[in-house]
Amino acid sequence: MKKRALLCILTAGMLLLAGCGDSSDASQTSSEPSSAASSQQSEPVSSAASEQTAIQPVKQSKFEQIGDWTAEQALQVGFYGAQSLQDNTLVFQVQQGMELELIVIDPSNGQELADEDFDTAFISVYGNNIAVREEGKVRLVNARLEELKSVDVPSEMNLWSYNISSDLGKLSFADEEGINIYDLATGKEKQLDKHPNPNAAKYIDNELYKGSFFVDSDKQLLVRNVRYEDARGYTLFNLNNNRQTFINMPQARGEQEFIMQNRVCVVHPLENGSSVVNVCDYLDPERVLTYEMTGLKEGGKAAMNEEYAYYFAGTKLYQMDLSDGTTREVEIKYQLESPTMMGVTTDNTILYADGGVWYSCKLG
Repeated sequence: MKKRALLCILTAGMLLLAGCGDSSDASQTSSEPSSAASSQQSEPVSSAASEQTAIQPVKQSKFEQIGDWTAEQALQVGFYGAQSLQDNTLVFQVQQGMELELIVIDPSNGQELADEDFDTAFISVYGNNIAVREEGKVRLVNARLEELKSVDVPSEMNLWSYNISSDLGKLSFADEEGINIYDLATGKEKQLDKHPNPNAAKYIDNELYKGSFFVDSDKQLLVRNVRYEDARGYTLFNLNNNRQTFINMPQARGEQEFIMQNRVCVVHPLENGSSVVNVCDYLDPERVLTYEMTGLKEGGKAAMNEEYAYYFAGTKLYQMDLSDGTTREVEIKYQLESPTMMGVTTDNTILYADGGVWYSCKLG
């Protein structure tokens, strides 16, 4: 690999918009969309349908503590939004500086299944496995955080600059010229594209590739198109036929982003006290759908799996079908005050917190 200055990339599902820095530079708190994001946003095509019959969960539970954590403690230390593993558990990240603690939780019974410290806070989740990027290597661990495999990466790769495929065979990284793929087995690299607009007349209009993600079972690479104050959208690179498609999904600083294996979603708060979600399936990347998330206020958090989005509007819990925007209320038996969404599993078990207590809600 040629020596070069690598661009800083944040690859943990948050957006780093202004230059290079560590993950603390990026906020998870929702903010008002920038003018660029708002001007390109289409009209919502669906909204919450309160007249539909509410969904009755098959099981609802509450837990004073999960492992060593009360819900209040978890929120205080900044549990990242959970990522769902294929075995219907959730993996949380607790970051202290550059160090990372991973915690695997079964929300159906409130059990902590695994807890392990790592050297860095850069992970990618693939099915039941987690790729942890550390200095000079990547460790692949399973759903119980047991190491399965470790591979060395070139020393000039800093932790902000790259991501890795699920088989640990390829790296994606941005340098001063553009976005690239590096084959770890052969040592060969290939430039996929040059930066879209690296030398604009105004610095704030510079557009670079920052943040890349292997999706669609490693067949495609999703890359953010980032400017100084916002992101203009994404570019999807098909690694089999070299086709690239721009996805018109603007994103302002701090807005929630969900990059999944089959689709990407971005949640935008609106001035009217609600939000919308933009949804794009990789099978049809030129089509972006917009659904209204009625009552999801600025600062409120959603949780998503490949099929559904979940969010609280006040104390009411809603499920949205990401394929068509159909939205239904989920019947909650507990009296809530100010619930916070924590995560959702692949089998639609929702974990949330309220008043210092953990709650879970399993749907059929």
